[in-house]
Amino acid sequence: MREAVAAIVAHADRRPAVLVVEDEILIRFAIAEHLREHGFRVLEAGNGAEAVELLAADTPVDVVFTDIEIPHRVDGITLLRWISKSQQRIPVILTSGRTSSAEAVRNIVQNAKFFRKPYRLSEIAECIRAMLIDKSG
Repeated sequence: MREAVAAIVAHADRRPAVLVVEDEILIRFAIAEHLREHGFRVLEAGNGAEAVELLAADTPVDVVFTDIEIPHRVDGITLLRWISKSQQRIPVILTSGRTSSAEAVRNIVQNAKFFRKPYRLSEIAECIRAMLIDKSG
């Protein structure tokens, strides 16, 4: 019953939804708060498995923002591949402190963007807006 109510509430909220996947709670909190302040509805996951669970449940998500190096079996690259294989047309922003991760992202799919840590929160919000425009047009 709670899940049905949550789905109705999420559907009624027309703001673009961003799924933030980050295991570092302070980083996740900072990006989530910044995005909320910029008008986005934010869902949070502490690891890739939680993100897959949300997406597999058909939770409305417009953009995924994920760290590449998150714990457990589903890291950011694996999450990106899962999104691509599941035929979900969700743009993805990946982030990492490692430069080598940028090349890995380029070799996987074209609808993903990469930001090297540390990044500016304002750049992330701008990138999400641009991805939403590209997705709708």
